[in-house]
Amino acid sequence: MPDSNASEHGLVHGRDDLHSETGYAGGIVALGETRNSWEELQKKPTPFHIRRWMGMLLACWTLGMGMFLFYSYREDQHLAQELAKTVAATLAEQTMNVRRFVAGHGGVYVPASEDTPPNPYLDIEERDITTPSGRRLTLMNPAYVTRKLFELQKHSGEASGHLSSLKLLNPDNAPDDWERRALESFEKGGETSSEVVEIDGAPHLRFMRVLYVEQVCLECHGKQGYKIGDVRGGLAYSIPLTPFLASTGQHFRQEVTVGLIIWSLGCILIAIALREILRRARLRAAAERALAKSHAEWESTFEAMSDWVTLLDVRERRVLRSNMAGSEILGLDTCDIVGQVCCRLIHGTDEPISGCPVTALLESGEAQRAELYLSDKNRWLSIRADPVYDSQGRIESVVHIARDISEAKFTERDLRESEQRFRIFYEEAPLAYQSLDGDGRIMEANHAWSELLGHRLAEVEGRNIKELLGASSAAAFDETYARLKKTGRLHAIEQEYVHKNGSILWISSEFSAAHDEHGNFERGHCVLSNVTALKEAEKRAREINAELELRVAQRTRQLEASNAELESFAYSVSHDLRGPLRVIDGFTRMVLEDCSGLDGQSRENLVAVLKNTRNMNDLISGMLTLSRLGRRDMMMSKVSVEELTWKVVEELQQQGLAGNTEVLVGTMPGCVADEQLLQHILRNLISNAFKFSRERERPYVEIGAEHSAGETVYFVGDNGIGFDPDDAERVFEAFSRVHSDHRYEGSGIGLAIVARAVSLHGGRLWA
Repeated sequence: MPDSNASEHGLVHGRDDLHSETGYAGGIVALGETRNSWEELQKKPTPFHIRRWMGMLLACWTLGMGMFLFYSYREDQHLAQELAKTVAATLAEQTMNVRRFVAGHGGVYVPASEDTPPNPYLDIEERDITTPSGRRLTLMNPAYVTRKLFELQKHSGEASGHLSSLKLLNPDNAPDDWERRALESFEKGGETSSEVVEIDGAPHLRFMRVLYVEQVCLECHGKQGYKIGDVRGGLAYSIPLTPFLASTGQHFRQEVTVGLIIWSLGCILIAIALREILRRARLRAAAERALAKSHAEWESTFEAMSDWVTLLDVRERRVLRSNMAGSEILGLDTCDIVGQVCCRLIHGTDEPISGCPVTALLESGEAQRAELYLSDKNRWLSIRADPVYDSQGRIESVVHIARDISEAKFTERDLRESEQRFRIFYEEAPLAYQSLDGDGRIMEANHAWSELLGHRLAEVEGRNIKELLGASSAAAFDETYARLKKTGRLHAIEQEYVHKNGSILWISSEFSAAHDEHGNFERGHCVLSNVTALKEAEKRAREINAELELRVAQRTRQLEASNAELESFAYSVSHDLRGPLRVIDGFTRMVLEDCSGLDGQSRENLVAVLKNTRNMNDLISGMLTLSRLGRRDMMMSKVSVEELTWKVVEELQQQGLAGNTEVLVGTMPGCVADEQLLQHILRNLISNAFKFSRERERPYVEIGAEHSAGETVYFVGDNGIGFDPDDAERVFEAFSRVHSDHRYEGSGIGLAIVARAVSLHGGRLWA
């Protein structure tokens, strides 16, 4: 053992002059040689390729961290947009459910008021009704209800909605430029459209969902030429992105903080590595020169060492040799270091301190290590003491090597402080967090998690998370966790958690996967948000909808019963009136036939009675026809309108109602209709044309069809007396006459029957 140690430290032990009485002076002479070698080394330039390589490494590290932060920023922006899009899609789906409900029940009657006035664009007969108690109700169709929902949503500040279409009934539904582009994309097959735009200087997500034409839509929109499955329009929402961006921005700032810490640590490590590489490069160059040169050049290598190397005698522990590193550490010249007692030089004491590695070496005979902090220099030294043996195997000196480890110690301190700051942030974060191992067992959880679920980490650590989940969520957890391992990230996973007190919480979770250096799944990170209040609100909304549906069903049954009673009353009254009319008509005819001696005035009076009896009978027949239309089953078939028109004209001509009127019938396309009702419509319109044009010198009636705005319009025109345009709407009302009875016979109910029959076909009628 002595021989091996002597061989190991032969570079110092071989100097005979160090053991002479003038050893200190010899040490100083050797120091001068070493200083010259060190100065030569310092003049050697640092290898350029090492600096360039380390510079590229630092640049790549910075670029990589920048790309990571940029990617995180983009992901946070995308997450904010996706959350806003989810809110918009949820609002649209809720609105669609309300629309389906309203459309499925033919609309909703509400009290007519300033807030809910009658819809001027809803052209149906029973738009406005009056209840038996005298309350005025107006019908709200799906579009009307949708606009009211948008008003409520806008007042709540949640979102701004708009119903729009490319074919308008209501000008308020006119689309803006963005909505028009979205609607045009729906015509090409799209179902949703979204885009981030600035509104009033703030970012908003604009979202639109397509509306298709369904069977119930045709009652109001069939006259616009729509068919089932056509694009009717869209539901548009504008969602403010500021709340979502604020939430994700906080997360991004946290990532930036952590990223800067990691980047700083990486730069420190690169700097340390560069310093170490450069140091080793210099030492390697010096060693190569020392091997090629003489023993004197080896002295320069000794001086070039970055560690402070001293040789101590074992009697007084004085410094026999010292290199330049000691001057840097102690701030003294080498000549002031050599000859000094080790403990006074380093500690300022006359006796060795407790734990001195030199003392421990002399007692044990083995090399010793220790770490020492110089408070006055603010330095940390790693000290190693190795024995040097003489030829008899006795310790004659000690090699004392001190390495400045201040940077490593300070870096370790900074890392420890950084870890402490991160741990504080982790524990005090407002969002609940947990991490799970590959089998779903709980590894970590923060304070917010404990407050949310009522458990302390010590109580649940190592337990499977399924033990804290509700039955349905626990059954689905394995499949959910498998998807996380496959995709790396899961958004807005809703699960039932069981609080420590037994209550059930609905939690929305954001999952992300962590992998080891080999790409294997290591753990799952999960951020939890309590959405129990939202779930309860949704449940309450469903209960309210169910209650509303029940009320509408009750009102519908009451209305149907009321309508049935009204029809029964009308039929009974009409039937009871016909009996007296037949008696009056019979007795009047008998008087005219049997009493030939009546004067002219009496006979005219009796003729007038007969005429009014017939008119009254026609009026009763019209009332019965009008009341039966709503209960009549429609027999729809393909009808040749042109042939049916000629048939009606010929019948009226045979009855003498046409007179000398010229009739022009143009080419008319066929249609799908109830042929009997269509014939009744044509007979009423054409007979009216004959009646009101017969007093002209050359009366004529024109019947035809034309295409307008995608619709087929059938018309009956004449050169008759016409009417005031202000009465255009009134002519189709029952018992409404715009001309005197004595000039033109009629019951005043024929056009009302025509209007009802056209409405049953889903068409519209105007004059």
